[in-house]
Amino acid sequence: MRIRLSLVVAVLAVASTFAEEFAIETPRTALKRIGRELKSNVVPALFQEGKIAGEWGFWYVSSGDAPENIKLTELLPAIVWNPTRKKDVFLMTPGAVKDFVWPFFGPESCNFSVNYDLSNPRVAKGAGCAFTFTAKFGKRTMMILEGSLRHAMSTRVRVFLRKKDGSCEMLASSENEGADLEVEMEYGPADKRYKVKRLYLRMQTEFSMDDGDMVVFVCDNVGKSNNKWTPVFYAWDGERSKSEPYLIAVEE
Repeated sequence: MRIRLSLVVAVLAVASTFAEEFAIETPRTALKRIGRELKSNVVPALFQEGKIAGEWGFWYVSSGDAPENIKLTELLPAIVWNPTRKKDVFLMTPGAVKDFVWPFFGPESCNFSVNYDLSNPRVAKGAGCAFTFTAKFGKRTMMILEGSLRHAMSTRVRVFLRKKDGSCEMLASSENEGADLEVEMEYGPADKRYKVKRLYLRMQTEFSMDDGDMVVFVCDNVGKSNNKWTPVFYAWDGERSKSEPYLIAVEE
């Protein structure tokens, strides 16, 4: 009897060490859920079962370079007419001026490349773009970050944890050797094919978050880049691959 009881206790002890994982919706999914009802640069981030995990925020980089001094300024939702697609599209813009637009991951604009008339804005404001996740778990929580983010050859992507006290912890950076996955793609008709290279920052790390801590995903130019366009993320890389961040909360 004692042996059986000891065995049961041992099994329960092992079972209690297993953790349960809760996926948080991606920023693109959150924006699509809110859609045209979005009134600010912030949208609630939900767990799969519908509970609030925190919030996603959408920004442009108004100043700063190091994670500790990067200043983020709100992007605003806007619905504008796209003459190329011949329909209204959901965009994000730093201000009321409609000739500077930012598609991000709107429900009707899933790619940043919609020509000069409405996208890939010249550097009129800021040095790049960013989106953030702010935790609202009610307690310290272990997190898992996975996925990838596509970016241009002349830009860099960095992901870091900015804590409430202002200190920062780097989670992923395209500046690290071997951090990017390089993919060669072919386009064009059969008689005139051309090749382009794409870069994907791969993310796979574990870290802890307290309420109010923020994960910052920021894209800006590399050093003395001659790129005349505002750096952007490709949050949804067409139908070929998914270029998104996946955050998972671990409940012990």
